[in-house]
Amino acid sequence: MTIAIIFLIAIDSLVGVNFIGFIPTEIRDNLGVERVGINELFTVLFIVFETLSIFKNMILCKLPIPRKLQEYLEKIMKEFTSEIKDDKVTVIEATKVEIRKEGEIK
Repeated sequence: MTIAIIFLIAIDSLVGVNFIGFIPTEIRDNLGVERVGINELFTVLFIVFETLSIFKNMILCKLPIPRKLQEYLEKIMKEFTSEIKDDKVTVIEATKVEIRKEGEIK
């Protein structure tokens, strides 16, 4: 990752591309930045994808996360990836089964 950032900094200094136009004006004013180069763009994308990967793995490992966040992430992953199947028992359903008495589990 460090080598990729150094490479992107070098490309930024040579090319000088500015992606600030893709950021809405309200967000741009709050951030206080004048330039968004290739390095900043890919760094933000890397952070977003790694964060989503962590949440995805939390869902697959059945770790507790907030219900609304879990439902939203499962919906996105069902739509855009094949990692979450429709027939998968969600953590919410698994929790309901665990709460029942052992004799009632089918």
